[in-house]
Amino acid sequence: MTGCYEESAMIEEYVDELLNTFRTPFWLDECGCSIENLPLEIKNASIKRLDLQRLHGSYDEQQCIKFSHSRLAMQCEELHISVKNRISICYLVKTMPNLRLLHVKCEENEQKQYSIEDNKQDQNSTEDKLVNWLEQQLSGVRSLVEIFGCHGTIVLRIS
Repeated sequence: MTGCYEESAMIEEYVDELLNTFRTPFWLDECGCSIENLPLEIKNASIKRLDLQRLHGSYDEQQCIKFSHSRLAMQCEELHISVKNRISICYLVKTMPNLRLLHVKCEENEQKQYSIEDNKQDQNSTEDKLVNWLEQQLSGVRSLVEIFGCHGTIVLRIS
């Protein structure tokens, strides 16, 4: 067991060194991995933006909690992610201190939108309800500069 741990630590150290050679932010969108196998403990100052929408589909609450407590999340300023339920959005905003811009798709919201479409009602009302709910949940927690919905994606700008 010790050998496995030492090898893992050496790999993390090597990845940190490799990433330190980059001097500009970059996207982790081509590696084809999920939160379960992302190098969450990387501490490289150049990683400011993460696009997790293309990696895995929607993340559940436990995956969002695990991610939000990682070093990678702590330094993240811009995040693109798909979540299963709306409470995960609040959790990410509350626990990621450097987060300034969040682009999020909410599976729970999309399911409600489809049922509204079946009833021939206004498609924007579901997004508006989620935006209003988020404003209520996050008031006093973080300063929101702007929050809006656009084509199924909720965008939060945080100061």
